[in-house]
Amino acid sequence: MKADIEAQIQAIFHDREVYPAGAYEPVSITNVKWNGQMDNFIVQYKLSESTYTFHYDNKNHDASIHADPVEQLKAEVAYVIRMCERGIGAKVYHPCTAITLR
Repeated sequence: MKADIEAQIQAIFHDREVYPAGAYEPVSITNVKWNGQMDNFIVQYKLSESTYTFHYDNKNHDASIHADPVEQLKAEVAYVIRMCERGIGAKVYHPCTAITLR
């Protein structure tokens, strides 16, 4: 099961190139790390100058998000990519992801 989850996470990030708004060159998502836990699911990754931390706590999650943390991660990564490409964003669309700017 853990290897299957790891494979699903890697598939979300595999070969993703992002073209940030106003940039001429694409950037890649790097340094993807999963903490290996399902109860307190944390995935951290870097995109451009920022670090993104996805934290899904099975005990305390909002009913409006996916019941499966991998599906929620997939949805939030897709939003983060669109946000980066368009140069816009709103916290409401990625409720489990915290962004740390450098």
